[in-house]
Amino acid sequence: EMTQMMRAATLAALLACAGALNVAPRPSFKTAQDVAMRSALATTLALALNSATPAITMADAPSLALERASVTVSDMTAQEKFLAERAKMKTQYEQDVEGTYMTAEETKEKKATYLTVVYGLIAIAFIAPMIQFFYYTGGK
Repeated sequence: EMTQMMRAATLAALLACAGALNVAPRPSFKTAQDVAMRSALATTLALALNSATPAITMADAPSLALERASVTVSDMTAQEKFLAERAKMKTQYEQDVEGTYMTAEETKEKKATYLTVVYGLIAIAFIAPMIQFFYYTGGK
């Protein structure tokens, strides 16, 4: 029942998309028989494409009891060895890490210098093109 609903919805969506994406001018049909034939052809094509899609099925959950039963003692020792080697290779970081940020006082002391540099760059960005324009045009 769910598959039939999915097929019907897919068919409706396919027909709607085909109608919406039709950018070419529509030909004028001469007879009602020609219209019926083209409609039947489009419906047959849509049904053929829809029935060709595979049905979606849900996978079964793996059995945990079988997985646990297959683990042996030699596997456990191999895992323990592997974890011990990884613990040895673990990156050691220093405990006393010192920050490289400036203090608030240092920032306030150099604020005037930073503002001068920023305002100077902004002024150059506006004034240099004007000077270049007047140089190339000769002031005309």
